[in-house]
Amino acid sequence: MSKKRIEKYLLDHGLIGKGDEVTGLDSSFKSGLRSYHIFKRLLGSGALTEAQVEEIILHAAYTEDKSRMGRWLRSTFPQLTDGNVQYILKQKLKEFGRLSRKLLTGLYGAEKDSYSIIEMLWNTNCNLMQLLSDKYTYAEQISEYGREYYSERPRKLTDRLSETYVSNAAKRPIFRAMDIVSDVVKATGEAPAKIFVEMARGGTPDQKGKRTESRQKQLLELYKKVKTEDAKALAGELEAMGADADNRLQDRKLYLYYLQLGRCAYTGRPIELSRLADGSYNLEHIYPQSLVKDDSLLNNLVLVESEANGQKSDVYPVDGEIRKKMGAFWSKRRTVQSEPGKEERGIDSLEERSENQGMASDREIWRL
Repeated sequence: MSKKRIEKYLLDHGLIGKGDEVTGLDSSFKSGLRSYHIFKRLLGSGALTEAQVEEIILHAAYTEDKSRMGRWLRSTFPQLTDGNVQYILKQKLKEFGRLSRKLLTGLYGAEKDSYSIIEMLWNTNCNLMQLLSDKYTYAEQISEYGREYYSERPRKLTDRLSETYVSNAAKRPIFRAMDIVSDVVKATGEAPAKIFVEMARGGTPDQKGKRTESRQKQLLELYKKVKTEDAKALAGELEAMGADADNRLQDRKLYLYYLQLGRCAYTGRPIELSRLADGSYNLEHIYPQSLVKDDSLLNNLVLVESEANGQKSDVYPVDGEIRKKMGAFWSKRRTVQSEPGKEERGIDSLEERSENQGMASDREIWRL
């Protein structure tokens, strides 16, 4: 289905004139009326009614065994020929819609909109989000239905999740988060005032379906923005590694060395690459492990001189002298690494925030 085909249909049936434009539509549509086209011939011949087709689709969505489905079709709809039954069995009718029948056909607005949602979608120019606005009472009906449903069926959150029609992959993170909150309550003796949730990478639409860029490529792109002699030298080192670069960059210290432009995060002094493995440099947690368990390479780890790390100890936020000394370097890195069109505030404004807000700010400074 497309906008062009709709305009042709309306023109062919005299519903619009030549030169008239249909607006308010996207150029293409997600739905192609597939179910309708599958049963169009059987509906047209009178072999099945619309209600019977709906029943078949519902049954097929739950049935895995085709032989059982065939027996049900023959017993329930004896008017179907063997050819019709075989035709239906070959169709893929396994997918569910996101909206329930109760929502679309079982909820009615009050007075001015005493129609079901599906009727309003058919008979008006309103879309679903408009129908759920304050202009209509459907949102109130949904909330009331939810209150009644759960008051009649009291459940723990875990039980509610078990009843929901979502995959285990979607439920698992929620269960894990609940376990973590339980551990926090057990350890502190009270519920946390705030809970911060970090999402995994790859959530933006432009990343979907695309391969993740290698660490070598990410670093080389970063160096193109920096445009310093150090960056040129580091880029040359990475390119000289050739095909072995990404394997070598799996070493966390080596990756952070290149990510930090070859400098210690706390002193700014150049890191001696040949001494990475002899204990001269440590992986340092921005959030101390005494506060939070986070070993994220991009969010909470930096590479620092062992001596500077020992002087800092498990103190948070980072010492004011370090922040003052390294602020310009951090701010420059953050500006270079930010997305085009998104301005980042400098280190001075970050320091003015409260200690709680500062915790998030330090992590933002180091994130690629």
